[in-house]
Amino acid sequence: MPSVVHVLCVDDEPAHAELLGLALEQVAAFDVQFQSVDTVGAVIAQLDAQPCDCLFIDYCLGAETGLDALRAIRAAGHAVPVVLLTAQGDEYLAAEATRAGADEYLIKHDLTPESVQRAIRSATLNSEQRVSIDTLQERARQLESISLALAESNAEIAVASRIDELTGILNRRSIVDIMRGEHDKTTATGAHFAIILADVDRFKALNDTEGHQAGDQALRAVAQVLQRTCGDAGSVGRYGGEEFIVVLPDTSMFEATSMATSMCHAVAECAVEGAGTAGVRQITISAGVAVHEDGESWETIVARADAAMYSAKNSGRNQACSHAA
Repeated sequence: MPSVVHVLCVDDEPAHAELLGLALEQVAAFDVQFQSVDTVGAVIAQLDAQPCDCLFIDYCLGAETGLDALRAIRAAGHAVPVVLLTAQGDEYLAAEATRAGADEYLIKHDLTPESVQRAIRSATLNSEQRVSIDTLQERARQLESISLALAESNAEIAVASRIDELTGILNRRSIVDIMRGEHDKTTATGAHFAIILADVDRFKALNDTEGHQAGDQALRAVAQVLQRTCGDAGSVGRYGGEEFIVVLPDTSMFEATSMATSMCHAVAECAVEGAGTAGVRQITISAGVAVHEDGESWETIVARADAAMYSAKNSGRNQACSHAA
């Protein structure tokens, strides 16, 4: 404790405040500078102007209680040690006072130099512990908030690392990982999976005549149509450039070819506005289909789908062809 202790009291009964002041004057352990006010507003204003070492609050303050005053003081941001003065004490009141932010309570008929000295020391110690706990809890909340923000950021980064920035669908690494996973599963279970490899027809000509912005617009449109047509049946990704790949688990050649044909029709029906004076352009794709066979690598099935796709282009484009093993 400091050699001089500044004590503030809020009590609407001047006689009660005077009794407290008399007891404080007789404390031998330290000098006391005592001041009293009679309203909650006054005590908050005083604390705003000059903090004190200990605050005594009378439990009965006219129309409100000392606990109401205490809550208002804590809400105003003052962490001063507080002693609640009561006419009588019990465990319920002690618990209620602690919840409201009191550090100690003292029964009025026990106002002696020794009791107020003990109350000040106890309130100061309890206040230090309370502030330490509050600080630790606030730090824990801050760390939790930071942890949640980092988790969200990591999740966003993880998602971003799997998505093709231009088209918004899976990027090459992600779609290849899915294909590898299906390959491992089918190798273990004997099931089959199919892939569709699709390429935008005459894409180089589109870029050369209308510019790369028009090409990007076309790729985004194709990606959306493929994703929408595929739905929950499989996974759609950008394989590279103007090529897209669709991985279809537990899918037969007939089912995969039907899906690829639907994709060709859907893309052809998608009208994309041209750049400048180009008007509305039609985009088409050519698609190749292959189904995984026992013993072959995922690279082999991609090569077969690629060969089927070139067959579709050589047959006039805007169609799907299949390639059996």
